[in-house]
Amino acid sequence: MHRRLSGTGPSLIVLAIVTTTLTACSFDSPTSSSNHLSGSGVDTIPVVTGSTGPMLSNGSSFAFDSSSEIAVGDIASTGQTDRGVVTFNISALDGDTVQAASLRVYECDVVGDPFSFLGTVVVDHITPGIPPGQSQYAGGTLISDIGTIALDATNGFRNLTVTSAVQSDVAANGTYSQFRLRFSNEDGNSAGVGDYVDFEMANGFDCAGDAALAPVLIVTY
Repeated sequence: MHRRLSGTGPSLIVLAIVTTTLTACSFDSPTSSSNHLSGSGVDTIPVVTGSTGPMLSNGSSFAFDSSSEIAVGDIASTGQTDRGVVTFNISALDGDTVQAASLRVYECDVVGDPFSFLGTVVVDHITPGIPPGQSQYAGGTLISDIGTIALDATNGFRNLTVTSAVQSDVAANGTYSQFRLRFSNEDGNSAGVGDYVDFEMANGFDCAGDAALAPVLIVTY
């Protein structure tokens, strides 16, 4: 049994309905050091944990859950679909020029056959909600379909170049950069079985829960 929209607890924030939007691939594998110097260097920025996780929908209400890994896709027979919300605090980059930025996630589990039924996992650049609210499921889109971050059921690190998105947030003196992970074709297929993919966080449900594999934003400035 997977996480349910109807669950209770401090990690769930139940909200109301919204509209939808769509997305497409860069698979580099950057290395980095976390050392913000004056004017130039490379930062490896961790996620904001309370604002990173799956955004759940049952078609009439929405909830955010930061207590497990990031799930994306069709959750079993409950009528629930999930999209991932990934948030980074970029305030330390204020005044810098972003030369390159890469979003790195770790694909840790696949249930069913989501890549056959739902498409590939793509990334949207979205207006931050801290913690994520109803618009983070489908609205607040700044750039739709930056690229594809996962295209098959092979577990491991996945990387996507997000330079323009991060630079625009820094140039606007933003505190956060936020991204949405979703399937390119549809969120669910109403097949009565689960078809979804998980990305690692410190807390686990299907996955082990490994903070060392949680998403990071690697920024060269």
